[in-house]
Amino acid sequence: MVTTLAFAASCAQEPVETPRDRITQCLHALVNNGRIAYGHQDDLVYGHNWLVQDWENDALERSDVKDVTGRYPYLLGFDLGGIEMADSCNLDGVPFGLIRKAAESILPGGEKAAEFQLWLQRAADFFESMRDVPIIFRPWHENLGSWFWWGGRLCTEREYQELYRMTWLYFVKERGLTNLYWCYSPNGPIPPELYMSRYPGDEFVDLLGTDIYEFVGNESLEDAGVRYQEQVKDMLRSLSAMGHDHQKLICLSETGLEGLPDPKWWTQVLYPAIQDFPISYVLTWRNAHDKPGHFYAAWEGFDNAGDMQAFSELDSIVFLD
Repeated sequence: MVTTLAFAASCAQEPVETPRDRITQCLHALVNNGRIAYGHQDDLVYGHNWLVQDWENDALERSDVKDVTGRYPYLLGFDLGGIEMADSCNLDGVPFGLIRKAAESILPGGEKAAEFQLWLQRAADFFESMRDVPIIFRPWHENLGSWFWWGGRLCTEREYQELYRMTWLYFVKERGLTNLYWCYSPNGPIPPELYMSRYPGDEFVDLLGTDIYEFVGNESLEDAGVRYQEQVKDMLRSLSAMGHDHQKLICLSETGLEGLPDPKWWTQVLYPAIQDFPISYVLTWRNAHDKPGHFYAAWEGFDNAGDMQAFSELDSIVFLD
């Protein structure tokens, strides 16, 4: 259904009234100080070769990222796919109760209208159960691909905008949720006019993001890295301009290279691609516990772990101590 990202870290700022205000202050502070927070999908709940089993009694202290860098990610990413069907686990097999614990531990008219309203209700109930946890929420993300039912060839621009606005109106106006920070994040790289083609409007968006991954086909690792850097830079250049025009912060909401075959990917590919742009955070995808080659962060014992550690020690990159 949707992808969400729990804002994990605390930051020393002025007193605030709501968790959403806390996110606003923290992200602005990062950007104003020229710093970039690092996030990792599903951190604390499983890693490259481990999985939390008894989540109700587990302290949730293990992390592939911490094993390598000595610190936790500043942000944790989780997927909510499955909550609309009242499933106990999301589409990656993570229990929703475990997502809640992980977060708490670190701090009308269509034939499907009634069913969809129930989906929204279940998601809102879940967020309400974490009312004190600030959350960056990315509903209906990667909306220009067609791998989700809300994607480019599966619904019109107008239908998508109505979907996003309806979600916002229900969560914010009807349910009164004050812990969500709303991120609009199409898949990239794409030109600015296509990026904005489904934009629901400034009232409904707090943060502009994009999902861009490096893929290695028949080209060399070096050529793939150069291509990825060019794509990220072009996209972040556009996002910076759009963020300025719409007075929004920006982020690289998903990225990574599966299996990290490039031994210097963190310091010589990713960092040069993002270092000159005012992004608030960058998040790499998950380390699957049941697919040995499906990982996007280093883990203890990984041959190239030292490069991620070096990345974590850069002055402008922020992890959670």
